[in-house]
Amino acid sequence: MKNSFLYLFFIVLFLNVGLPGAHSQEEVRGNGQNYTMHLVRKGETIFSICKAYQIEQKDLIAANPDLVSGLKSGTTLKIPAHSSAVKPQVQKIVREPVEFYYHKIKRKQTLAEVAGLYHVSEAELLKFNPETAVEMNVGSILKIPVYKQQAAEEPAERAEKENQAPTTIPVAGVPGKFLSHQVVSGETMFGIAKKYQVTQEELLSYNPLLSAGLKTGMVLRIPDTSAGFENTTPVLQDENHKTKRPEGAGKCAPDKNNRLTHYQVGLLLPLYLKENKRLNSGSLSEPGVSANENSGLADTLLIRKVRSIYPKSENFLQFYEGVLLAVDSLQQLGMNVTLHVFDSGEDLSTVNRLIANESLNDLDLIIGPVFPEMQKPVADFAAKNHIPFVSPLAATGNLENTNSWYFKVNPGKDYLLAQTANYVGSEFVGENFIILKNGSYANSPEAKLVELCRSKLAGRNGLFHEYNLEAGGRSDLESLMRTDKTNVFVIPSESEAQVSVAVTTLNGLAEKYSVVLVGLSGYQRFKSIQVENYHKLNMQVLSPYYADYNSPLTNRVVSKYRASFFAEPSQFSFQGYDIAYYFLSALYNFGRDFSGCLLTYQLEQTQLAFHFRRTGEMGGFINQGLFVVNYTPDFDVAKLKVVGGE
Repeated sequence: MKNSFLYLFFIVLFLNVGLPGAHSQEEVRGNGQNYTMHLVRKGETIFSICKAYQIEQKDLIAANPDLVSGLKSGTTLKIPAHSSAVKPQVQKIVREPVEFYYHKIKRKQTLAEVAGLYHVSEAELLKFNPETAVEMNVGSILKIPVYKQQAAEEPAERAEKENQAPTTIPVAGVPGKFLSHQVVSGETMFGIAKKYQVTQEELLSYNPLLSAGLKTGMVLRIPDTSAGFENTTPVLQDENHKTKRPEGAGKCAPDKNNRLTHYQVGLLLPLYLKENKRLNSGSLSEPGVSANENSGLADTLLIRKVRSIYPKSENFLQFYEGVLLAVDSLQQLGMNVTLHVFDSGEDLSTVNRLIANESLNDLDLIIGPVFPEMQKPVADFAAKNHIPFVSPLAATGNLENTNSWYFKVNPGKDYLLAQTANYVGSEFVGENFIILKNGSYANSPEAKLVELCRSKLAGRNGLFHEYNLEAGGRSDLESLMRTDKTNVFVIPSESEAQVSVAVTTLNGLAEKYSVVLVGLSGYQRFKSIQVENYHKLNMQVLSPYYADYNSPLTNRVVSKYRASFFAEPSQFSFQGYDIAYYFLSALYNFGRDFSGCLLTYQLEQTQLAFHFRRTGEMGGFINQGLFVVNYTPDFDVAKLKVVGGE
């Protein structure tokens, strides 16, 4: 039976370090030392500058102490003229594209802006994107040429080099474990395997795209046998992810003896590959991009390389990209992972076929499907085969109540409301509390929040009011407000229109009174309410998500995402990274049956706070970690605390 599901695999990304683009030849003398002055251009690094001038980095930093705080474009450096230092050779540069970046056009963005962003000319963009000469639409994808700089050579010199062994360089971030090899015309998989003393099976294992055939220009990932990679199984200890382990957690210490040599992970996402193919008829047949579903293989960045992206796939593509970054990080630490990605779509028959075709049989961890109505057959299969199943996005459904192998990342609405009421009861005792309704909420889930708040605050020296804004207007509301207390408001509604009217009214009163709005997590998604209004009301909201951009870990992930996908990570990107890193590292450290260790496995993350608790004796697990996020009057978005998981 032909398998119509496209597997998407991770492509190793390399650091590109180029020579400095221009150099000032001005020479100065100071402190008995001669210096050449160098103007730093955008994209240059300390490494590339030292390489160009053939000096040590320590000598450059000694001459320019400010470098300890970072290299900035536009500044001028003093290059010490040691006897070993030379001026950079002036070479005739030949620019030839070696690959392409892909850029999604944003609103009001011009061709000139994109050209400036990537340091190419408008003519070069038009050459590779001729359709932009007619029209450039928001959401369209432009091919951005990436050039390799090399000295122009005589034909004889070039021919001599082509007959030499290809250059091999360590893969960025994995020193001594992998080499890269760019395929040249005439090479075969047998010849490459023989050259590096590896088997063809090993080449296929680390380069799944080879199953579709060897192509000139491919960059292959080659295991460095001289480094003893296969015999090295380090404990996963990443200094970027701080782990807090309470006393008594010794039984969950990582056990190297029980680790597998290879882990198979399934990711089921609605990527809508067929819809993307229809939307971009012909675009998927570009060189290097497989459009044949029956091949079973597709480029990791397949959807990114098409001209337009099917709107419903965008968030899930970003989630997938976050997963790829996490897998790459764990591979660098020594975890051998194969990620199998299935386009699950929205049809239940799709996942049923996956199970019937035994496509999931050998997996050690399953993430997804996303939609609750499609999860039950996969979750049941996972439980039967003792495979951990992660529900990555949905907060609805209740499979965690009866499936001990089920892990729900996003807590349900009832839990959020209960924790919001607990927070109100602990933080606002003795204040002036006002339920601000703008219509009926009697039969809504928010009615439970009102009753919980009432029970938490009753008889505790505070004031408790319920006010109908629709009936009474602003003037009567002001009569309930106090100048000697904080006026704490809850709007028991998730109707964007109702919340918008209430927030507008409160903004006028916040100029005269101390006000705090205790919001619901859904408010953060409202598009018609300007965020500055939340800041004016000092809004505090309990949310499963909070990305701290002051965190070194978050900043590292942001930088890696930009370098890998040439875009800004979204909430979905962070979600994919956190989920994949957390569960894969738990799988590696504790084995499939890691559930008993999650109580003590608290890992620093980019936007989530995992505190998994079992739902019952026969049930699975649900994450109870929530952030209290404060939209402060000085326009900061701050984390006040983490609650839940008690």
